[in-house]
Amino acid sequence: MLVCGTESRGHLAGHSLLAIHENGIDEQGRITGSQGAIPFIENISRVAVERFQQQVILLDRIGLNDREEIRKLVEDYKDKGEAYPEEPMVVSAPKKRHSSFAAPTSGDIIISGEFVMDSKAGIICSAESF
Repeated sequence: MLVCGTESRGHLAGHSLLAIHENGIDEQGRITGSQGAIPFIENISRVAVERFQQQVILLDRIGLNDREEIRKLVEDYKDKGEAYPEEPMVVSAPKKRHSSFAAPTSGDIIISGEFVMDSKAGIICSAESF
């Protein structure tokens, strides 16, 4: 897996991906060694993380944005890997709970000709909904 491009501010997604590959996660799902703002993996088991560590090879090129250089790297590496010898692993995360916001019952604040806000529910909807 080629990890390239501009690193995101705060969360440091690229560095967090490298850290989870290098160090794994602790019992609370915290990515060990990540400097990201919220370095946690939710709904992914340690077994799945360990499989990721075993099966995937990361190529750290964070900061590389040159399309031609990226294309060359892909060309250089595309035939170097072998199929992982173990059976495929299915990882499914439980669906997140829906928010507890109330459904809009009225549009008491007109935002534009297209949108209204239900100030009680705090939801902006299309004016066609009403």
